[in-house]
Amino acid sequence: MQEWHILGFGAIGQLHAHLLIQSGAKVTVIHSTHSQGVELNQGYFNFEDLQGKIYHHAIQFLNPAQSTAANIPIKNLLICTKANQTLSAVQGIKHLIDNSSHLLLLQNGFGIHEALQDDLQRSDIKPSIYIASTTHGAYRQSALHCQHTGEGFTQFGSWQSQEQNTPPPFLFSHIATYTPDILKVIWEKLLLSSAINALTVKHDCLNGGLLHSSDALADIQHVLSESCLIAIKMAPSMFDGHDEVTLYTALYQKVLSVIKATAENSSSMREDIKHHRETEIHYINGYLIKSARKHGLMAKQNAILVQLITQITRRDSINDK
Repeated sequence: MQEWHILGFGAIGQLHAHLLIQSGAKVTVIHSTHSQGVELNQGYFNFEDLQGKIYHHAIQFLNPAQSTAANIPIKNLLICTKANQTLSAVQGIKHLIDNSSHLLLLQNGFGIHEALQDDLQRSDIKPSIYIASTTHGAYRQSALHCQHTGEGFTQFGSWQSQEQNTPPPFLFSHIATYTPDILKVIWEKLLLSSAINALTVKHDCLNGGLLHSSDALADIQHVLSESCLIAIKMAPSMFDGHDEVTLYTALYQKVLSVIKATAENSSSMREDIKHHRETEIHYINGYLIKSARKHGLMAKQNAILVQLITQITRRDSINDK
């Protein structure tokens, strides 16, 4: 029986917990805050599949600061926290991670995997770290009730050279399919996100609202064009011979398709802003800005969005005090 720990029990965390439990794996959910501990103390969560069938799953939970079980090393850890919360969340379980641990990061944005590895290595901890991307749709109706809203698949792979870090073929097989092209998958998702998430905040609309505004469509074109240029400079061999123009042309149609398919959704970034939470902007548009600087490129369009989101977040933080 595979043993898994899950850090970050939102919609995506609960979806993959369901998949693991259905496969016969033992799942333990890690919590570090009092409020989440109260929720998980109920000992179960409900999962509703695409046909409306509801599964009542018993779960084990772990508070590393209080449980005597906190001395047992983690074998497989699925991290579904928001990218901006990952380092602080992992601090509480760092003593449970060792060189034999396998960490799978399933998050929006890019760059946190590098920061996490650096942080762990400073403590002389060198686990195997993999990154993943999913096309599943899920919605958390309440703290412990998740609804599957769209069939998809999850892919994972190594962000380092394949010779150094090719995973065993069975690893994560219950929830994800291995691909040697995971960096391309993640980069493409990053580019799409850069042209959608922050713009739903700027125009204060559901995803579909971006298609009904000429200003919003112009913003999508400007941001995506700039993001594609940065991507080509960062990893020219990753995009099958595309230059920035052909990559933009291909991805612009994908952006429109994603917006249409999720027209009634409110982006996670817009929801974070509405609820006065910190966003993942620095791991989406912010990561593209950092990448641009490495190659002496301007990232004006992405910088405008990072500045906008940062100002809104700072203003809301002041108003909440």
